[in-house]
Amino acid sequence: TPGATRYSIDPSSQPPASRYPQAMATYTCPSCDMSVNTSCGHCDAALVDDVLVLDSGAEVRISQCPDGHGKIKSPMCCGSDMSCAV
Repeated sequence: TPGATRYSIDPSSQPPASRYPQAMATYTCPSCDMSVNTSCGHCDAALVDDVLVLDSGAEVRISQCPDGHGKIKSPMCCGSDMSCAV
C-alpha cells in the first residue's frame, strides 16, 4: 500500500508498553512538595533523570527516554529544578 509503514515485526502482535508495570520517574519540588510523574509519549517508558554537560562545563539537569526517543529539560517549580526519585 503506498504510504504504508512497514515493520519487521507486526506491531499489533506486540503488547503495549503500558501493560508492563515499571518505576515511574517522579519529580518533586524541594520548596512546595508538588510532584509530577514523567513518561515518554512515544513508548510510555519512565523518563530517566540525567545531567547534560555543556561545552562551557555547565551542567543542565535533563530527563531522557531510556529507549532513545529524546530528552527534555527537567521540570522546574518555585524557580528551581525538581528532584527525581524513581
